[in-house]
Amino acid sequence: MSIKQKLYCCIILLIVSNYHLIAQGDDYSLINYISPVPNSQYVSPWSTIIIRSVVNIGRSVLTEKDIIEVTGTISGLHRGELILLEDNKTIIFKPELPFTEGEKIMVLFKENKLGALENKIADLNFEFTISNSWKKNIRYSTSHPLANELNSSISFESVRELKNKCNPGFSSTIDTLPADFPEYFISVFNNPSDGYIFIAPFPWPPLGPGYMIILDNYGVPIFYRRCPTRCMDFKLNGNGLVTYFNRSIGKFYALDSSYATIDSFACGNGYSTDVHDLQILDNGNSLLMSYDFQTVRMDTIVPGGDTAATVIGLIVQELDENKNVVFQWRSWDHFKITDATDDIDLTAHTIDYVHGNSVELDIDGNLIISCRHMDEITKINRTTGEIIWRLGGENNQFQFVNDPRGFSHQHDARRISNGNLMLFDNGNLLSPRYSSSLEYQLDETNKIASLIWNYSDIPHYSSFMGNSHRLDNGRTIIGWGSSFNPAVTEVKKDGTITFELYFSSAFTYRAFRFPWRTNLLIADNYRVDFEYVSVNTSDTKEIVITNNSNEQLELTSYYSRSSMFSVVDIFPIHLQPYQNKVLQIQFSPDSIGVFSDDIHLRMQKEYEMITQVIKVLGYSDPSVDVETENIHPKKYKLLQNYPNPFNPSTKIKYSIPTVSSPLLGGAGGGSIHIQLVIYDVVGNEIATIVNEEKQAGIYEVEWNSNGLPNGLPSGLYYY
Repeated sequence: MSIKQKLYCCIILLIVSNYHLIAQGDDYSLINYISPVPNSQYVSPWSTIIIRSVVNIGRSVLTEKDIIEVTGTISGLHRGELILLEDNKTIIFKPELPFTEGEKIMVLFKENKLGALENKIADLNFEFTISNSWKKNIRYSTSHPLANELNSSISFESVRELKNKCNPGFSSTIDTLPADFPEYFISVFNNPSDGYIFIAPFPWPPLGPGYMIILDNYGVPIFYRRCPTRCMDFKLNGNGLVTYFNRSIGKFYALDSSYATIDSFACGNGYSTDVHDLQILDNGNSLLMSYDFQTVRMDTIVPGGDTAATVIGLIVQELDENKNVVFQWRSWDHFKITDATDDIDLTAHTIDYVHGNSVELDIDGNLIISCRHMDEITKINRTTGEIIWRLGGENNQFQFVNDPRGFSHQHDARRISNGNLMLFDNGNLLSPRYSSSLEYQLDETNKIASLIWNYSDIPHYSSFMGNSHRLDNGRTIIGWGSSFNPAVTEVKKDGTITFELYFSSAFTYRAFRFPWRTNLLIADNYRVDFEYVSVNTSDTKEIVITNNSNEQLELTSYYSRSSMFSVVDIFPIHLQPYQNKVLQIQFSPDSIGVFSDDIHLRMQKEYEMITQVIKVLGYSDPSVDVETENIHPKKYKLLQNYPNPFNPSTKIKYSIPTVSSPLLGGAGGGSIHIQLVIYDVVGNEIATIVNEEKQAGIYEVEWNSNGLPNGLPSGLYYY
């Protein structure tokens, strides 16, 4: 241990010892959480005081005007509001006026007023010191760049070259979009999952506006909205609200399913709100982070340190529905500045030693945070604020199994539904250097971290940002952060890529896939089945659409990928508040087959578009009898492949009726040998994709032509 580490450890031990003596000074103390931490430094002048009891507190305590006394050495006695939270254990004191920079605050809490064990409880005394550089904190917090760690060059030309090799039909250029809309293209379309891609791309360098975008699997936007600067962390929350961070204003906003802004989220206690994360909890509370800029004499901590360095700490807060800070955790109270990784220069004038980039509610009710510049995932007790464990970095407590590489400068640590921990590893300090998505099984009792799944596109490297989002079907959406080649990947457990999206010159902080439908415009039926329509004729079906808002809506146009499906009505269509209208949907097949598509009913303005999607299905083959999948097939059917044309994969659906078996006395329940074969136009066999016994049922098989030894040239094929 170096001299600098020994000196710093002594300071920390004194603080911890003092906290124990004051906050838990006798066996009858009822307090298990205090904020600010007793004897802490660099406290915000706007801080509230939080005290949590281990027993319920009667509401009569609010009438005890002298239950708490708060006095500043400069500002004197402070009046304020006393709040008892709904848990009946947490008291918040909100001073009427802020504290004074640099002063010491003394708190006297009369614990014997709680009404339990009255004659055995001493008063609680503690103190803390207000930051003497708070003005600097405010100035730096509003200008600190997110991407200052970018240290790799990116070739835009290589991305454009790749685009030319991809299917030009899967591109943002096929549609009428704003001139500054980010250009993207889909390079892999291999039976992707249901749902929509949520992204918020912004140009790099980040000089222009960004967009919030929801895309379908074909790259067609069903929603977009222009942002004056970067809008980040665009996602759907468990409560049904869509949230994003507005960098120009410095807070998170929440949209309902009509895309109306209905709430906002910002840190309390005077702290600015950090872009990196917002989590809305089931009880309506929210988790946020802040970066805390303080002046520190680093020459007392490391040789050659700056005498007035700007050191950036991490603040984690939980706010209730009334925006009260009900829990606060500060890195100053629990981490050493020297915990930072070797690439963080502790002699520099500005030192970002934590760089928190995600906060997560764990399954046991505690918190998990990701500390990028410490290479550490940390679990925090949400009741007491104490650290439960540290994974990775200099203070790692875990044994890593099946993982000789570890992780470095990671992002987005999440507890997923199977109980494992998933994160996006940027891999900045590892060799060879590449980025990956990692899933660990944690034995928290024995401190064992077993790597059970990972995906990387070696040597693909993203130096900052990024996330991993596990879907219900077991697939993973990877947002590659500071990369657009690729930017978003969906991958199966076995490493098969099912969807991949590239940008030409934009980044996206995180990427997600969610089921979604707007309720601004509603329909009585979101799926229209035409059944059989002969070739070169047409059929029309009706749906009823309703304006579900108190403002007029203008449907400006519709969009479909195929000209066989259309809307007969003339656009624009105006709907008064809550007015409904009958729309005519038409199917006009020009060839034999089974066809499906999406009708996009669009409400488009200059820099915004809201779409309602109607799925349509029809067929023009008289030998086909389309049936729902919960009915046993009545005859053999071979359906049109989808998509068609395709590159490189397509899906083929077929059905087998109930098979009569001699072993069952002629009764149904047997099986039959099925072969599904691909031929070229002269009858040469290209591939056999099914060759096995099958029982009655409806089947779908996916064929990827890239699996052939020499690939598959463009052309016409039969199956």
